[in-house]
Amino acid sequence: MISSRFLRRSYYELDKLPAKCAVNYLWCNSADDLRTNIFCVDAKGTGAGGAFITVKDAANFWKGLLDGKLLSKDMVENMLKKHSGEGDDPEEGYYGYGVWIIDGGKKQDIPYFQGCDPGVSFMSEYNPNKNMISVYVSNYCDNVWEIARDIRNA
Repeated sequence: MISSRFLRRSYYELDKLPAKCAVNYLWCNSADDLRTNIFCVDAKGTGAGGAFITVKDAANFWKGLLDGKLLSKDMVENMLKKHSGEGDDPEEGYYGYGVWIIDGGKKQDIPYFQGCDPGVSFMSEYNPNKNMISVYVSNYCDNVWEIARDIRNA
């Protein structure tokens, strides 16, 4: 179950982050080093980005969704089906309702959701073929997709 505490506190002001909150980084070519992302994103997140989430929260979302606690089983089944896309890109070729879908070929399709902003990247997927929920969170802007692909193919 997703805690109500998380839902109330998922958007923070960047100058008032809670303890143990990761600082996000991006590479600065002109300085040849890493810099925080504080001047690259909104001072406080909105529905369009800037949410703070934990690995546990994302896993609990999948569990609640798949167990029918958030939506009916029929709605979840419909949500996780291909509704649009040409399939040209094996990972972003299809879209369900609110999730991207990786074509499973002869196996079941793999739904996932993702997000990124300067200094942060996130991906979470449910692999029904292995009954496995995976969550990848990084405080750098572009390194979760390759890791997810490697683990999925292993």
